[in-house]
Amino acid sequence: MNLHSWQQCFSHSLYQRDDWQQQLTTCQLASHQIAVEAGVQIYQNHLLVSLTEVLQATYPYTRKMIGDACFNAVAKRYIEEHPLTTGDITHYGHGLEKTLAQIDTILEAAPFITELAHLECLIDQTLNRLHNTVPVSDDTLPLTHLASLQDEQWPCVSLNLHHGIKTFYSHFALFSLIDAVEQGGLENVQLQQNEQAIIQVYPDGRWQALRVSSRAIGLVEAFDQSLPLKSIDESLLTELDHLLAHNLFVGFTLKQD
Repeated sequence: MNLHSWQQCFSHSLYQRDDWQQQLTTCQLASHQIAVEAGVQIYQNHLLVSLTEVLQATYPYTRKMIGDACFNAVAKRYIEEHPLTTGDITHYGHGLEKTLAQIDTILEAAPFITELAHLECLIDQTLNRLHNTVPVSDDTLPLTHLASLQDEQWPCVSLNLHHGIKTFYSHFALFSLIDAVEQGGLENVQLQQNEQAIIQVYPDGRWQALRVSSRAIGLVEAFDQSLPLKSIDESLLTELDHLLAHNLFVGFTLKQD
């Protein structure tokens, strides 16, 4: 057996507790200090603990809502279904909401939990992209230059969002729930109310949610597509001053015909 085949056998055995002997029958572990089964068990436990900690860091609010014991059980199931295939854990754990969606007892007790996990996954993905973004392009003008534009130039303005800006719709009062968790009480949360928000993620991992109207969400999504003002529905533009007041934009460009 060559080194690559050995590594594949051993890597697989870390996830598959029941068939480790079958996978390792051709592997000779030359050790007089520890039995093969005990050695594999140690590595399995170490891997499970390490990847569970990765999931805990990515989904802190999901963990708080269902408790450590339940979260760790979900994490174990996710890890067994999604073996780590590289040494890079940057993106590991994305899609936990799909695992949660398979567990009826959790959904019955916390029907919002998949949306909460999806939100936390979005935040983690956005943070990863922030660490790999390109600099602002040369044709981006500072917002202070808006004051000097001619009237005929305004329709060509396209505002450029900060890289950490995302929008999120929820069928539940998800952001009110998160606020309540931070404050230590859930008594006054009306979960069955829809909420939407603009999410702003910062390079240091912090994030905030700006709860806004559906029109404001639509306007942000239009700017995310690099549309100029002249191509955006006028009903959405009523939210422009409100958005400009919240430091969502890095600058603007002029989309000339």
